[in-house]
Amino acid sequence: ADMLSGYGIYVPHAVARALSFAVAVALFALTLIGIKESAKFSVVMAVADIVLIGAMTVALGLALGVRTPPPYFSWQGVGAPDVLAGFSYASRGYTGMDAIGQLAGEAEMPLIQVPRAALLAAGMGAAYGIGLTALLMDRVNYQVVVMHPATAVLAIASSLPLGYLLRFPVGVIMALIQITAALAGYVAFSRLLYRLAADGLLPKFFASVHRRFRTPHVSLAVVLAMALALLAPGEIYLIADIYAIGSLVNYVLVSLSLIVEVKKGGLYGALRTPTIGGISLVGLLGAVLTSAGLILSTFTRYKELWIIALWALAGLALMLSSRKKGVGSIK
Repeated sequence: ADMLSGYGIYVPHAVARALSFAVAVALFALTLIGIKESAKFSVVMAVADIVLIGAMTVALGLALGVRTPPPYFSWQGVGAPDVLAGFSYASRGYTGMDAIGQLAGEAEMPLIQVPRAALLAAGMGAAYGIGLTALLMDRVNYQVVVMHPATAVLAIASSLPLGYLLRFPVGVIMALIQITAALAGYVAFSRLLYRLAADGLLPKFFASVHRRFRTPHVSLAVVLAMALALLAPGEIYLIADIYAIGSLVNYVLVSLSLIVEVKKGGLYGALRTPTIGGISLVGLLGAVLTSAGLILSTFTRYKELWIIALWALAGLALMLSSRKKGVGSIK
């Protein structure tokens, strides 16, 4: 609804909410059918993203040059609270990267494909992030971004020469990219539940596989139920904040686990992390930076912590119930 308002189209919140429910159900159906079908859709969206936003918006905007000098560009005089909020959002820039690891079970050569995918995604994310941030601070008023963060890329496209030609296709791609991100979340989170159940950390029914499609339909149904519950309030930014904070907690734990595994010599893969005294520098740096991001995100979004706490308690209850029942791993 916020994005459509940029085109002068005002959608009632009830209609927008119903549409979001329909998209959630459609994504459930797509992921239920299979990973290949989901991947094909994602590839098409990725190519369109690179062409329309990467090349025609970011690359073109940078080629035309910035109009105000860095590092502040046109955003001088921004207050300290907003700077802290900006740092917290910057720390979330790679939330969703964990989906690559969670989908390792779907890869034919995970020890090679997962590191390559992570490097490619991180490199493209950094290039996009730097370019978009520079253009945003140079061409778009700070208050506009604060009031309408979902349409920030659209505002950049509109500021370019012949930007009126880019407004519609960029807006469509932005919406489809968000749907693609949700699709990745469906697949990754359902596989995570499946893997935890297969390892005996969650009840076995989470590892149930559909007879025809061979996908974890129970875990997918749980993801759908959670998505609908979070969409019900109609606060999309609330969902983003919850997901971001939860992901940062996950990243801190992964960084600490990397340090432990490298120290034990139990890490296998196509890439090696540099070490000093047997301590992984990547893990150490990741733990420090993600912890800082987590603290900032918690500080700026402390009102949503009760939802995170309920989520954590629900997961803990499921894990403890599995242990009491003596659920073993699935061979």
